[in-house]
Amino acid sequence: MKKFKTVFTRTLLIFSIVLAFASCKKEAQPKNVEEQIFNTNELSPYYIVVEHKESNNRIGLIYFVLEGNVIKANFQGDGYLYTKEIKATKNGFSFDPDGTGNYVYHFDLEKNAQGRLNMKSYQFIDKTSASQGLLYADIFRKADAPAFENISFETNDYIIFNVKKEAAEAKINWDIQDRLNYTTIFLPPRTYIPVANPYVGPEFSKPCQYLNGLGWKENTGILMGVSVPQWKEINKQVMLVEKGNTLYVAIKYTGG
Repeated sequence: MKKFKTVFTRTLLIFSIVLAFASCKKEAQPKNVEEQIFNTNELSPYYIVVEHKESNNRIGLIYFVLEGNVIKANFQGDGYLYTKEIKATKNGFSFDPDGTGNYVYHFDLEKNAQGRLNMKSYQFIDKTSASQGLLYADIFRKADAPAFENISFETNDYIIFNVKKEAAEAKINWDIQDRLNYTTIFLPPRTYIPVANPYVGPEFSKPCQYLNGLGWKENTGILMGVSVPQWKEINKQVMLVEKGNTLYVAIKYTGG
């Protein structure tokens, strides 16, 4: 009987040791963490353009700058600029421009076979307006942003404009058309004859600033433009222009 108890005790001890080892081994195994699609540093070569449903700020430009180990998003709109550090989630990132929590953007991104980031989904929540949201958003590489200086664009309403450098200052020339000035000549004793003076000129020409080479903003907040390689179903260079509460989609002007 004593021998049986000894064997039983040894067996129980061995079994306990095996269980403890198995338990420790299981504890030591790493947790199954889902692979992150990208890190924030990968955003620096890109910019995002958003189109709001309804707003005095119909378009927004978000471009990324790497400062040391921190990636910051610069959010340009008509009349404002917000700069804030962002952190990536597994598939994208959230962006709260003014830090109030009232206006929050969220973008989900994915990589294609070449490792390029594409827009998968987007969302904008405006806690001050239930009707607000995004009509569209897309992500582009900065290297693909089309040049726009000294190039004329035409909207679908046949409005022609361009941005030109005059000395050290850039100016937006809006609605360029064939126009007429009239002067008069005086024929004695009382006759004034109008004389037409045709010229090509803009409705107005105002100073503007460039936005990281991706667009421009008129200095008094009348207009803002963003250059994109394509937009929605338009697979060619597009200049998106906000004027007041109107969004114009313009393409390169070829004359005629």
